Amino acid sequence: RPSLLARLHLKEGGGQAGMVEGLIREAEAVAHPRAIYRMAFIESRGDRHVVAEGFRFESRILTVNLDNLHRFFAYVVTSGRELDAWANAKTDPLERFFVDAINQDVVISARLFLDRHLRERYGLTKTARMNPGSLPDWPLEQQRVLFDLLGDTRKTIAVELTESLVMVPIKSVSGILFTNEE
Repeated sequence: RPSLLARLHLKEGGGQAGMVEGLIREAEAVAHPRAIYRMAFIESRGDRHVVAEGFRFESRILTVNLDNLHRFFAYVVTSGRELDAWANAKTDPLERFFVDAINQDVVISARLFLDRHLRERYGLTKTARMNPGSLPDWPLEQQRVLFDLLGDTRKTIAVELTESLVMVPIKSVSGILFTNEE
């Protein structure tokens, strides 16, 4: 809460801070963030691709980042359909602005929780991540390969990938996590 209020430039105890506090309580009552991950073993690689679990990822930078590694963790994290529906029901523009910030914080917190889980369960120390579409060298179209690797995300965590490669719910993130000493 304090970091969200600070990011929104609101003073605790102020009128708008009170509104945000109320919205946070509403969000807590309905939020159900989810995550899915899969440890993927690298089977082969070329100059511009990596094959893991039978799925071919095209990216020179990804290939460089995964050099000398034998595995990575593919993931999708979402704030959840419940929070998405709650957020979409808001009509006041100021409330919608605050709700969007709350929703964003929920998905970030869920991703940080997954990061901690992976570090503790698999003994990971320093890690890095890449996200399809974050670099021209690893285009958003690679999102399909990532989702194929993870299986039926709609059934497991209620996230689907649209034809235009947008994740629904919109407050969802995807990518790969890998060890990286740099």
